[in-house]
Amino acid sequence: MSNKIVYKEGKIISSTFFDESEKEIDTTGKPYDNVIELKYKGGLVQFIVDNIKYPPEDRDEGIQGKVYVRIFLDANGKMVDYDIIKSVSKGCDREVARLISIMPDWEPARVEGNPVDTRVVFPITFRLE
Repeated sequence: MSNKIVYKEGKIISSTFFDESEKEIDTTGKPYDNVIELKYKGGLVQFIVDNIKYPPEDRDEGIQGKVYVRIFLDANGKMVDYDIIKSVSKGCDREVARLISIMPDWEPARVEGNPVDTRVVFPITFRLE
């Protein structure tokens, strides 16, 4: 079983479960009280704030926006893959790739007490001040 979680402004806005064949599991009306949300050790927002570097070429050109990234975590909370699903610029994409490459492991999501593979989608905002 795996789980896809979508975050917006630090809050979960949707969560979808998949079986071993990657078919979506219909959870309508089913009690999933034993689902424990995955957590990023130390806080995802704080990690981004502490580590992000605005690409100089994008700063010079006034490029701003949100890069949406999807990461794939195994049942141990290790990132095994990622992809950028909404781009702002090549410079911002490279910075997101750098951030993802230095990101520590996550605390895995659990279903019925068992850790599960998870997909997480979240934005990384590039804003000039």
